[in-house]
Amino acid sequence: MTPEFIVSGILQNQEPAILALYDGIWKNRNALSRRSGRALEPEDQAQEIFITSWGAIRLGRLDNPAALWSFVDTIRYRINCRAFRSRVLFVDFDMARRMMAAPERTDALAIKHELDDCIEVVMQALGESDRRVLQMFYQEGRTAVEIQAEMHLDAKNFHLKKSDAMRRFLVILNKLRSATPCSNMSSI
Repeated sequence: MTPEFIVSGILQNQEPAILALYDGIWKNRNALSRRSGRALEPEDQAQEIFITSWGAIRLGRLDNPAALWSFVDTIRYRINCRAFRSRVLFVDFDMARRMMAAPERTDALAIKHELDDCIEVVMQALGESDRRVLQMFYQEGRTAVEIQAEMHLDAKNFHLKKSDAMRRFLVILNKLRSATPCSNMSSI
């Protein structure tokens, strides 16, 4: 069955289309466990992905039926991240309150929160000098000339310092990606 046929069948509540979605997710359960870093058991993960995907499709959250399997993979990724954070790291009640206050923006808030958390962890792992250069340039939006004056650097040394800091940032980010089930953070 094509993704378009599956989506249209789900919208019409046709059992063969619903079963095709379930089978597509279930067939990939071994890949799911490898990607999840065992945050969830494969069977539990497949069930949660199926229920979430089916509900999201029924609510019209999938704009492009041809992108069904990418949509399902994104749901898998978010479920893994949520399971990993709640099990290992923390439960963020502030984020939950913000999401309940603005349900139409839930996905955007979740993604932004994940990115912010990831960037914060990486920034804390950097040395003070590297962190300060990146904060001034990227977070505060200061110009290279302003940063050079404050840090007493010439243009060449500033660019070397900034590129070294960014290289270290990316090394730490890649280590974080490979150490967590959220390793498909392609938007970072």
